[in-house]
Amino acid sequence: MNTEQSGANISSSPQWRALWDPGHHKKSLARTRIREAFGRVRLLMMAFGILLPLWIVVDVYTLPAETAALMALGRLIAGGALIALAVLGPRPRTLKKMWLSGASIFTVLSLFYAFAMGLLMYGPTGSVSDSVFTIYTLFPALMIASLAVFPLTVIETIVAAILPFLLMLATSVMQPSMGGWVSEFGVQDRTLAMIGLLGVVMLVGAIQVQFMNRIVSEMEHDPLTGCLTRRAGESRLSEEVSVHATSVVLMFLDLDRFSEVNNQFGHECGDHILRGTASTLTRNLRGTDSVVRWGGEEFLIILPGADREGVMAVLRRLSEKAGLGVRPDGECITASVGIAVFPDEAGEWRDLVKLADERMYQAKRAGGNAVFPKPEEGDMILPEDEDDHVVEILQERRMSA
Repeated sequence: MNTEQSGANISSSPQWRALWDPGHHKKSLARTRIREAFGRVRLLMMAFGILLPLWIVVDVYTLPAETAALMALGRLIAGGALIALAVLGPRPRTLKKMWLSGASIFTVLSLFYAFAMGLLMYGPTGSVSDSVFTIYTLFPALMIASLAVFPLTVIETIVAAILPFLLMLATSVMQPSMGGWVSEFGVQDRTLAMIGLLGVVMLVGAIQVQFMNRIVSEMEHDPLTGCLTRRAGESRLSEEVSVHATSVVLMFLDLDRFSEVNNQFGHECGDHILRGTASTLTRNLRGTDSVVRWGGEEFLIILPGADREGVMAVLRRLSEKAGLGVRPDGECITASVGIAVFPDEAGEWRDLVKLADERMYQAKRAGGNAVFPKPEEGDMILPEDEDDHVVEILQERRMSA
């Protein structure tokens, strides 16, 4: 069964892979990361867009007049570009577009850095102190440090750090003629320092991804049963309907006489039955299927790409042995089930849920412990040896309390 349905444990192997590779992220986590990263990209654009021009004041007091004037022009252009991107840039809807948005920051900063270093090395004559030059050469390290703002996987952090590393190496190649403390700090030492900084940034990014993954998982899963919540189920069903052009089978399941259990044996016993039902459902489904706690004692079972044989296989597995379990009074726990099929019966997920819900109530009115499938003859859901619309799935058995 899909780990999303059982409430993911962050220490599981798929969860650890999610810290390394965004390809292992659930769609819900990917959406959350895109939404969070977008806000932080805009914040970083605004921060650099404001700080770059503000540093003009420092340049005026530390650089030769002509150099300071040219540097101010570069800072104003870079700062204006970043603010324009923050204000006018479109909201990304995919991870690829999010990466392009983030890459635009580093592109502007890299161009400014190349301009600044060229100006300091080969610009107008005038003395530039070693300390000022040193501050400018730390710019690639600042770019890498800024990655800590984002919830990035290890691979994403490494890829994003390639450009700052190249800038640092390029500076190191051109730098020996400058003299001073910066030149004495060799390429190997600088590389090790940047790798150490990158390691810290990777750790911070992975921790953010881990924390975000846990929060998303807790928000998506019902704390009592471990099934998807109604909101998460709506999102999942909407995605499945949009992805699968062939079929998505929806089973709307409602436990029979569940209120009697709560009234006679208490809500604690009712909670135990709900947990057991959820466990039984998840055990008997494929890894691509989903179980949703729709509300109270109602569950949705989403079967993407299922055919008639697959649906009947699920019903047979649920009717084996004690079915969904046993009540404290020794009676079997039974359910009424309504089934609807996309796209044959509904072209939109809300209509699919409504139809399955109506059929579930038809099964209730027929006495419960039944399935109500599509009434048209030859429907893929109906077993070939049945001639009635209502099919028993949970056989009553005498069980000891």
